[in-house]
Amino acid sequence: MSATLDLCTRKIVAWNILETLETSLCTTTLQMALERERPDTHALIHHSDRGVQYASLEFRSQLALSRITQSMSRKGNCYDNAFMESFWATFKSDCLYDRPVPAPHQLNLLTFDYMETFYNTARLHSSLNYHSPLDFEHALQSAGGVSYEGKPGNRSENTILLDTETGKTWILWPTEGTPSGYSWIEVTQKPEAPKAK
Repeated sequence: MSATLDLCTRKIVAWNILETLETSLCTTTLQMALERERPDTHALIHHSDRGVQYASLEFRSQLALSRITQSMSRKGNCYDNAFMESFWATFKSDCLYDRPVPAPHQLNLLTFDYMETFYNTARLHSSLNYHSPLDFEHALQSAGGVSYEGKPGNRSENTILLDTETGKTWILWPTEGTPSGYSWIEVTQKPEAPKAK
């Protein structure tokens, strides 16, 4: 099983299941993600573990042709893949623990149901201020014409947006009473750093 996760929205943008661990498992998943999302790939970074599929010439060539930067941590350092490892732990906990191992066709149905009808649409994430990936993505899109940088935050970090046409900077801030639970606030000045005592 292979999946591609958008670190900003925590959305699973593509997933794929094969009975083998061939490189085509990962290349197909990446291609599905690119076709579904149609991102501006020159700014994308693909984080993964050091698995043979991700280190293969075929996968690295696909990334290079798509102008995507590959990022793998050094041996024994799992930080680049920590978000996916966390996702897989959640998936196993929610779908597979305390159940018999499903047959391949059942696993496909179970995975589709989990990823497409629960995880992306309804599962709340603390890093998204307890919103689902799709709700958070809609809040980002409501900014219209604004490109985002950074990552969605929790109580201490928030998504920063830069309007490339006007040069204005915006922050996505949790706001009660709005349909998405967020509102865009223009940053007019840098906050002052705390003074040393």
